[in-house]
Amino acid sequence: MLCKFARTCVGFVSRLERSTRPKYTKNKQYINHRPKIELKQDKRDHLIRTEGSFRQNEEMKATVIDIEKLSQYVRGVKFVTASDKNVTFRAGQWVDMIIPGVATIGGFSVCSARHIFTNNGQIELAIKYSDHPPAKWIHEQCHIGSTVTIKFGGDFYYEPSTQKAQNVLLIAGGVGINPIYSILQERSIASKELFPAHTVSTRLLYSAKSKEDLIFKENIEGVRDATGNMTVDFFLTDNGPQVVDSEENILHGRIGLKNIRDSLNCFNRPPICFICGPPNFIDSMVDFLTVLGVQSDLIKYEKWW
Repeated sequence: MLCKFARTCVGFVSRLERSTRPKYTKNKQYINHRPKIELKQDKRDHLIRTEGSFRQNEEMKATVIDIEKLSQYVRGVKFVTASDKNVTFRAGQWVDMIIPGVATIGGFSVCSARHIFTNNGQIELAIKYSDHPPAKWIHEQCHIGSTVTIKFGGDFYYEPSTQKAQNVLLIAGGVGINPIYSILQERSIASKELFPAHTVSTRLLYSAKSKEDLIFKENIEGVRDATGNMTVDFFLTDNGPQVVDSEENILHGRIGLKNIRDSLNCFNRPPICFICGPPNFIDSMVDFLTVLGVQSDLIKYEKWW
């Protein structure tokens, strides 16, 4: 047993060791000066999200020639490009957009038809307002005559050369209609050539929050009527039961498993499915299709926002 003096010495040494031992507490100065990871910004950064996607090498100047208010929060912008005849895009793809004075590169899906670009160099975009710098510029500073630089890219697209003889199911949520509308227009050309009017070769399910948010509704109905072998169902995502508004051909409710099953039953053989919308929407649609036995190679989607 240690004497009182010895115990005092041991205690002193122990306290001394603890006072000189590194302290594993949060160092405020270190935290304030270490590199900050802006997760929200990274999540929305188009270049980061599409780093592994296909991109064309060619950049083009594009000048705004028309601006249209499509809804309270969505602005339609039409550009004419100084395009090289060898440059084109596939329906469903997007553009990188370099805006003078804006450090962030924008990424926006093309909503217009490919043949319009081929014939006159024009493309159209429908951009929802947000505080993301490129979208904010479109809504607050863009005007007729504004010039940007664009480049086509993306791995989500309709390929007429290999897919025109297939049935197609298109599913869109919100502004996810942009690439789907482009595909619908491209599809209408092939459908008229390959499918009789009494058969269903293309079906669209389009969901939005309100009637005003169903951008392109009248145009879509025009494409459907002119094609003859397309069917379209519109959905409004209120919280009530799924009720049919026969006058407007609108279902009140979300796209559900039954709607997907009914759509698949419209076809004489399994369709190739293109989905675009918010990530949770895409996940739900993919789950429905998978449960109903659609093979994974027939389900196409792209999450990059």
